[in-house]
Amino acid sequence: MGDSDARKSATISELIHMCDVPASNITAIKEAARNAPIHNEHPGYNCQDYILELLDDLEKEGIIDETDPDYQMKKELVTAKQEGRA
Repeated sequence: MGDSDARKSATISELIHMCDVPASNITAIKEAARNAPIHNEHPGYNCQDYILELLDDLEKEGIIDETDPDYQMKKELVTAKQEGRA
């Protein structure tokens, strides 16, 4: 898995800054993303589902502060963008 920059993607429709994390956590975040399952076997599963599951994992690992009100608001925004929720 190479490094990529979503900000340079021609196909991304929206990018939401969720929170700041120390640079020392980048490796752990990449590892969590590599290990997070992608459930293509579920109809309707999409990138928002993957990201929300990854965020949950990062919260459990203490990498993201789930009690931060700004983060909570942004996570709710991403949750609202899931297919079938609009």
